[in-house]
Amino acid sequence: MQTAERPRHHKIIQCALLTAASIAIGYLFLLLPNFEFVTASIFISGFLMGPLYGLLIGLTAEFLFSMFNPFGAPSLPLLIAQVLSMAVVGWAGGMVGRTHWLDLPAAVRMAWFGLMGFFCTLVFDMLTTLSFAVFIAGGDRRKMAMTFISGMVFYLVHLLVNTVGFAVLVPVLLKRLKRLL
Repeated sequence: MQTAERPRHHKIIQCALLTAASIAIGYLFLLLPNFEFVTASIFISGFLMGPLYGLLIGLTAEFLFSMFNPFGAPSLPLLIAQVLSMAVVGWAGGMVGRTHWLDLPAAVRMAWFGLMGFFCTLVFDMLTTLSFAVFIAGGDRRKMAMTFISGMVFYLVHLLVNTVGFAVLVPVLLKRLKRLL
């Protein structure tokens, strides 16, 4: 979205603002279990700014959100999994931003964005749970499997909320935000 008339620092300022917005959105919904819109905001940031900037926004926003979380900072393995997951989400948003998904019919567009929300959330849930399971279970496969199974209800709700959020909200927000940039 950078034009010849805009100075180079304009894109950096946009990235900083999108990073801050992603963090603020995370804190806004912090007290609602399974309702997080950080994933969607980082995906939108990547869509608008491109894969590389999306990756950087994902890394930065998730790192700051996690480290300054009022409930406490995560363990190092969990922090790494969170940051890497959101970097992938930002990159994926940037890759999707190179397509013409916003031009698709509404039902198809909703389905595609819903699938992206599902897969981005699945990556996050799997990597964070794996980091936690390895850390807690110490490599014991049975304990790791139990950790995954015990989190299934959380995953299902998280996947459902993000899939619906991506399907319904993300395309609408992207259409409006693309006009602003």
